Amino acid sequence: MTVATATARSGPYAGNGSTTVFAYTFRVLDVAHLRVVLTSAAGVETVQTLTAQYTVSGVDAAGGGSITMVTAPAAGETLTILRNVPFTQETDYQNQGAYYAETVEDALDLLTMADQQLTEQIGRSVTLPVASSITDLALPTPTAERLIGWDDDGDALINYVPNTAAYVVAELADLTPTEAQQLQNIGDTTISAAQWGYLGAMSAFGATLIDDVDAAAARATLGLVIGTNVQAYNAILANLAGLSLSQGDILYRNASGLVALPPGTAGRFLQTQGPGANPQWDDVPGGWVYEAAQPASGTNIDVNIGAGSTDFDVFFSGVSLSGSGHFLMQLGDSGGIDTSGYASVSSAISSTPASVPDTSGFILFSASSGFLYYGVMSFRKGPGNIWFPIGNVYRSSSTISFPSGRKTLSGEITTIRFTATGGNNYDAGTIFVRYRRAA
Repeated sequence: MTVATATARSGPYAGNGSTTVFAYTFRVLDVAHLRVVLTSAAGVETVQTLTAQYTVSGVDAAGGGSITMVTAPAAGETLTILRNVPFTQETDYQNQGAYYAETVEDALDLLTMADQQLTEQIGRSVTLPVASSITDLALPTPTAERLIGWDDDGDALINYVPNTAAYVVAELADLTPTEAQQLQNIGDTTISAAQWGYLGAMSAFGATLIDDVDAAAARATLGLVIGTNVQAYNAILANLAGLSLSQGDILYRNASGLVALPPGTAGRFLQTQGPGANPQWDDVPGGWVYEAAQPASGTNIDVNIGAGSTDFDVFFSGVSLSGSGHFLMQLGDSGGIDTSGYASVSSAISSTPASVPDTSGFILFSASSGFLYYGVMSFRKGPGNIWFPIGNVYRSSSTISFPSGRKTLSGEITTIRFTATGGNNYDAGTIFVRYRRAA
């Protein structure tokens, strides 16, 4: 196969906290021939480790493939994919040995990929114009608080001491008490710019600013008037500056000052509580409220049901138990989860029809390990706090169950729990719940 493109780099891709698959658009001959670099919001680059932090697909494909990150890059992070072939030649041709065109072509492809890899790196380097005659250019040894610049001949780079006013001010701030006293003792002595050494390039205006005795004098030199072109201290602005806000936060004032209300759950609305009270998130009256999908794992799975709910729906997909037992759903109010008093039966349609009762919860299915269960159940509220189910459950063995029954709670429903008999755990699938409140 040929190397038909000069590309040796894909990205950078912006992270969003959820995307894990990123494409690379160039051919590689081995999973180890990629270099994946994660760059933080602060610009710190970290080379990712194959298998531990990402996997590769599409090896030897002409158009490339993709890498899958174990952890999705967060918002503010970027991901860059580079070709990273080794600079070795491991193909050994024997004198008068067999000739395999594919072997020769792969070796040539690897050399071409190495050239493209170097071209990509050179493309990110600093180079001199073509017409420049300077050769053997090298950077000086890194030195703290120094700038790199051209020497007087313009043919070499050296370290310079900054001569800006800002640098001078910073240096003055680092003086010890003794040094500061010595400088103060100079008093009104006139010091020429030349005597200040590297202050020689300071402008006359900069010199008048440095000799100001206090902040008021400095403001006068700069022409700044508080309340006109400089904001005077304001407690509300100071409060606002001290807040740590995230995307989606709502800013409001409580009894003490400005505070941030965290983002509400999707589908809810912001409701005012009248004068002297704080706003809060609330459910849409008469509308459906969707809870986040729950992974089916563990012994008990609890989901909250909003106050004033008149019905709720349960959707489950690919749910399974670790052993044989009843796939149950229990209801709870302010007193906790009720584990008795259910009039429940599950009627199964299969080659051997059967009905299975249970009084410890609504039995959705008499389950066995190794099967997956799918279904939709709707629970409606009758008079008082009586609840009854409507729906059916399908098992991967082509068996369908029709749960039915009723349960009377002592108070308003607050929670539903998915559990199982026989000490079994949920070990696969997802459960999704939505509820609706009275308008």
